[in-house]
Amino acid sequence: MKYKIMLVLLLFLFLPCIANAATFNFTDVRSGSYYFDAVCWAVENDISNGTGNNKFSPNQVCSKAQFLLFLWRSNGAPEPGIANPFNNNVIETYYKPALWAYEKGFISGPIFNSTEICDLETLVNSLWYNAGRPGKDAFTWAVNNGLNLNTGINTYSKYYSCNRGQVITFLYRCDKLKNGDKESDNFSDTENKQNSYDNWQNDELSVKTSLSKSMSLAGGYYNLTFRLTAYADGGSGDYQYKFELIQNNKTTNLADWSENNTISNTLSGNGSCEIRVSVQDADGEEDSVVVDLLNINSGNHKPDYNLPNYDNNDYDDDYDDNDNESDNQELAIGFSQSGFKSIAGSNYSIDLKLAAYANGGTGDYQYRFEIIQNGEITNSNDWSQNNAISSRLNGSGSCEVRIWVKDTNGTTVSQLVDLLRK
Repeated sequence: MKYKIMLVLLLFLFLPCIANAATFNFTDVRSGSYYFDAVCWAVENDISNGTGNNKFSPNQVCSKAQFLLFLWRSNGAPEPGIANPFNNNVIETYYKPALWAYEKGFISGPIFNSTEICDLETLVNSLWYNAGRPGKDAFTWAVNNGLNLNTGINTYSKYYSCNRGQVITFLYRCDKLKNGDKESDNFSDTENKQNSYDNWQNDELSVKTSLSKSMSLAGGYYNLTFRLTAYADGGSGDYQYKFELIQNNKTTNLADWSENNTISNTLSGNGSCEIRVSVQDADGEEDSVVVDLLNINSGNHKPDYNLPNYDNNDYDDDYDDNDNESDNQELAIGFSQSGFKSIAGSNYSIDLKLAAYANGGTGDYQYRFEIIQNGEITNSNDWSQNNAISSRLNGSGSCEVRIWVKDTNGTTVSQLVDLLRK
C-alpha cells in the first residue's frame, strides 16, 4: 500500500512535466525562455502546433491571420454566426477565425489579407475586447496586468511587428487572467510594471510613410501616379494628418488636418516634386517628414520598425519560415480595388488603384500586372515585390487587369479583374 501511495505521489509530481514533454519536440523552445510556459500551454490546448520541422519559430514575425487563429482556438473554436463578408478568397485554415473575428468586431473591411503582420495595436486591442474591455482602455489594462513584461516589448509602438513568441505569451497571460491566476512574477513585479507603463506613455511622436507609385521620366519632365500612406507613432494618440505638395519649392496644400492618413494623386511637371507629411497628436505635438516622389529609391517600401533583439542563447535562429497552419496551401490571389470610374456607353474613364494579396505557396511573392484593353495587352510591368498598381485609363470597349503572382518555387497563378464590372 505504501508503495502505491508513493507511486501516485510521483505521478502527481511529474504529470506536468509529462504534459509538457510534447513541447520539447520544438528544438527552438528552451526551458527558461519567457515564452516556454506559453508554448506548453498552446500545444496542450491545441492552439498551435508549430511551424513544422520541430520548430515553433518564436522569433518569426506573426501574421494577423495566425494571431486570430490562435485567439479563435483559445476561445474554443466557435462557429461563426455571420455570412462571409469578404470579397477575396480566404485560406480555409483562416476562414472561420476571420469570420468570427469580423463578427466580434476585431477586424473590419471587405478584404482579409492573411499575410498582413500582427502589430501591437491589433494584438492589445483584440485581447482587450476579447476580455470584455475591462478598465479604462486597452493600453492601461495590458500594462497593469503585465502582458508585455520580459517579452522585449518595452515601448508602446502601435505599429510594432509582434513575433510568435510574444503573441502566444500575451494570449497565455490573458488566459491566466481569465482564470484568476495573478501569482506569477509577470503580474506582481510592480517596479517593472511602472517602468513599462512610463516607457509606453513617453514614446515620442513620429511619422513614417509607405509609398507606391508608377512614374515616367523624359528629360526633366515627369508624369507620376502615387499613393502615400502615413503611419503615426508615439505621442498621445488621436492623430491628425496633413499633406502638402512641394513643386520647385512652391508649397500647395493637398489635404488639411484630418484622420485620413492616405492620399492618392496624379502629378506632372518638371523640376522637383515632394510631399510633406505632417502629423499632430491630441496634445498638439507635431512631427513631419518630406518624401521625394522623383527619387527612384523612394517608393514601394514599408515603414522600418524596430524588432526585438534576443540573446542568441535563448533560441535557434535556424527556423522554418513556413507557417504550418498554412502549409500545403495552394498559391492564391486576393485583391482590393478603389478609385473612381465613369462609363458612358462603351466609353470609360478609370482612375485605377488596385492592390493584390498573395496567400499560400512558399512565400516571398513577386507580382506582375497586365492591362488588357479590347483583348490586347496595352501595358505591363516586370516582376517585383510591389503588390499595387495605380493608373489612369481611358478608352472604349473592354478593360481588364490580369494579376500575376509568383512564389519562391517559381509557381505562378493569375486572376483576371474586369474593371468595368458594376
